[in-house]
Amino acid sequence: RIFVDENTSPLLATATAIDADGDPLSWTLTGDDSSLFDLTLNTATGQYELRFIDAPDYENAQSVDAAGNSDNTYELTILVNDRPDF
Repeated sequence: RIFVDENTSPLLATATAIDADGDPLSWTLTGDDSSLFDLTLNTATGQYELRFIDAPDYENAQSVDAAGNSDNTYELTILVNDRPDF
């Protein structure tokens, strides 16, 4: 869990991954709220950085729960895949 003050877009998390075979990796955000986030490679650090695209607003939540109601709980998954070895 990560807690964020509304109307701010801080760095939420960083992620790195290494493939033991040296295969190239692809990064994907998935989940109901994934379209509200940006995952960008910081070329200076080699880490991917996760941020909101637009700062969250408590009174106007953009996330939606399973019943289709707006809430302030954002859920997403970062997937990292490599190409299959042949």
